[in-house]
Amino acid sequence: MHIQIVTLTAKSEEKADYAAFLADHQDASRAEPGVIEMRIHPEQEADNCFWAYERFADKAALAAHGKTAHTARFFETSKTALQQPPEVLTLNALSPLAPETEEVTGGIPMFFVFPVAPEMRETLIEAFVPYVEKTRQEAGNLRFDLHEIEGDKDRLVVFEIWRDMAAFEAHFGMPYAQEMGSIIAEAVPGEFTNYLAMTKDLGAVEQ
Repeated sequence: MHIQIVTLTAKSEEKADYAAFLADHQDASRAEPGVIEMRIHPEQEADNCFWAYERFADKAALAAHGKTAHTARFFETSKTALQQPPEVLTLNALSPLAPETEEVTGGIPMFFVFPVAPEMRETLIEAFVPYVEKTRQEAGNLRFDLHEIEGDKDRLVVFEIWRDMAAFEAHFGMPYAQEMGSIIAEAVPGEFTNYLAMTKDLGAVEQ
C-alpha cells in the first residue's frame, strides 16, 4: 500500500472555485480501481489550506492515478490556483490501518503532524501502540492511525476522525489520554495544538 498526505494552499481569491474543483477531482479519483481512499478537506481556521489523505493499493496504482485525465487537470489548475507547490508526505503506518473496505463518512478529520525530540521518538512510538487501540474503542472515534514520514525521522503523523467535537473533547478526559498527554508534552516541542489541523467538508468553504 502507498499512503500520502498532500497539503495545498490556495490563493485567497481562488479558494471557493478550487474547493469545487477538488470535490470533482476527489470523486473522479475515488472511482479508480487502485484508489483505496481519497479524502480532501479544508482547514477550519484557514479554509484556503486543503489536506488530502490518500491511500493507493500500491505504487503502480499511484502511477496509474498520475496518468489520468483528472489528475492532469489537477496539476494544470493547481499551477495558477495555489500560492506554492503542493507538499507531499509519504507515510509508513506504525499502527494497523482501517480495513480497505471500511468507508468513514462525516465526522471531523484531523491531521496532527508534529516534531519529536530524537531521544524520545522510540519511547513515544511504544506508548502510542496501546493508546491507538484504546482510542479506537471510544464510541466517538471513527479513525485513529499513527504514521511515520518516509525520509523524515524528526516528525510523526496522526490521522484521526471524530464523530463531533464533543467526542474529541471527551477523549481527553480518559485516563490513558491524560497519561499520553504527559508523554507528548515531554516528547513534542511547544504546544501540541500548534501542529493540529482540524478540517471540515469541502462544501463548507466560504467565498
